[in-house]
Formats: sequence, C-alpha cells, structure tokens
Amino acid sequence: TNFLKSKMKFCNFMFQNHIELNITAFYLHFGFQFKDFTIAFHILFLLI
Repeated sequence: TNFLKSKMKFCNFMFQNHIELNITAFYLHFGFQFKDFTIAFHILFLLI
C-alpha cells in the first residue's frame, strides 16, 4: 500500500538522520523539562 511505502521511506529517513533527529526531538520534547542537562544527555544516549 502507499501507506506502507511512505512508512518505509520515513523509516529510512529516520535511520539516515538518526543522531540529528534524536538530539533535536529529545531536546524539543524533554530538554526544557530538565534542569540538569547532564542527566538529559545520559538518557539521550541510552535511547540512541
């Protein structure tokens, strides 16, 4: 289906831009909630 194809393209895009998107998304979603960014980045690297 077209949905499956677009999902595959999106997954490939996510994989190719894994580090950048993880950092950006993590910062946007969680970064502002952390006062200690050291803890935030430890959690981030666990997710990568």
